[in-house]
Amino acid sequence: MQAVSGLGCRLAAAVRGVGAGLGPSSLLAAARQGEAATQTIGQAPCRSIVSVDVRGNNVDAAWRTVTRRVMDNKMNVEWKRQAVYTKPTEMRKLAAEETEKRLRRRAFKAKLRWIFRRKARGF
Repeated sequence: MQAVSGLGCRLAAAVRGVGAGLGPSSLLAAARQGEAATQTIGQAPCRSIVSVDVRGNNVDAAWRTVTRRVMDNKMNVEWKRQAVYTKPTEMRKLAAEETEKRLRRRAFKAKLRWIFRRKARGF
């Protein structure tokens, strides 16, 4: 069993477009050759919370696992958000919209609960 660390880092660099040859095919090739899959961006090494064990040289399954974990952790959304500068006023506006959406969803769920409770009592 071979551990490939830093896959999320390379994926992050590929999403941001940093460096050449950091796409999925070059990552898979590096993992198949057993090279350490770490990437240095600037001076500090890039660390990621996503790591996967490659079992039985099945790199394709490991790649699918990495992409699934990235999606589950919403890391890709964070990378896209950090890729461009967002003005503070835009950030406040987005936060207000998210709050409004969350409250609307909460009110809808409360209304559904009320309806189902009433229905259960026979109204």
